[in-house]
Amino acid sequence: MGAFNSLQVTIACPSCRVVAPREVQFRYGAVWQYRYELGDVLRWDRSGVVGNPAASHVVVDAWLCECPDCDHHGRIALYVRQNVLTAVGPVEDVPQLAELEWMPLPPEQLSSTPDTHALVGGRRDLGGIMSEDDGNSDERMGLVDNDLSRRALSYAVAGDTTPVDEQWRPPDGWRAYEHTVRLGSGTDLWDAASSAVLSWGIKTRSGFAVDPPLDAGRSARPNERYWLVARIGPFRVREPVQIITTVSTRNRAALTYGTLEGHPVSGEEAFIVHRDDDDVSLTLRSLTRAGRGVWRGLFPLILIAQRVYRRRYLRALRPGEQ
Repeated sequence: MGAFNSLQVTIACPSCRVVAPREVQFRYGAVWQYRYELGDVLRWDRSGVVGNPAASHVVVDAWLCECPDCDHHGRIALYVRQNVLTAVGPVEDVPQLAELEWMPLPPEQLSSTPDTHALVGGRRDLGGIMSEDDGNSDERMGLVDNDLSRRALSYAVAGDTTPVDEQWRPPDGWRAYEHTVRLGSGTDLWDAASSAVLSWGIKTRSGFAVDPPLDAGRSARPNERYWLVARIGPFRVREPVQIITTVSTRNRAALTYGTLEGHPVSGEEAFIVHRDDDDVSLTLRSLTRAGRGVWRGLFPLILIAQRVYRRRYLRALRPGEQ
């Protein structure tokens, strides 16, 4: 490749989907091993430049360096608008680049030129895990089922929250959490709470969206996979999960889900509604470890968010809270 410039971006790996900082190498502008970030203006202050500083919309054939988790690397498209490094995206979106180092963006693609984001897999999508909420979130909630189907559980042994058991002995090596609150009493409360817990009610009443959404009256089932979507400021964090266990007996109803690869944490969480005579209670159990890639460095902040959401979970099924 010879001399090149480099761009630092944080994107989801197209192969393993782990979000991590990556280097993108490219030859456009003054090629002198300059280091850039998205939003920077290209330099043209040396001899031997590549490209055309007068071109308004350009796409450059660039190279995405190795993923720290799976060693994936390969070609990627780099978008330049008015000499500003605007975005990166799948090179397959611009098949004309196959034989070129750079090219003016075709007129038919100007309307879909990405804004200033690192892109892999779709416009304004930060790797299927975090994306900017542009006001059309509901229209973009339908995610690709195949993406979830390719993900493995991010931890070794599923089912260790044992929701069927009244007494819990968590395994070693985890941040284990268990807490029980009384919801109230009566058959009506039991019917409502046991139905809600099996249909993601605790999550949805605590600020999450579930994709794909369940039809009215339907419960989640073991081995089904979902995205749990939380809004944090202008962003949405999308957490890939799998249902591990559901329990539905006369006095116990529970849903346990486990994290899939790409989730901010690794582990399992159980929501258990149970009754003793007429009293109805909710128990939360969870096993948590740090996620992989960039999420590992964010683990202390994730634990703070986890405590906030736990308080919401414990209130979610109380009468009068909704």
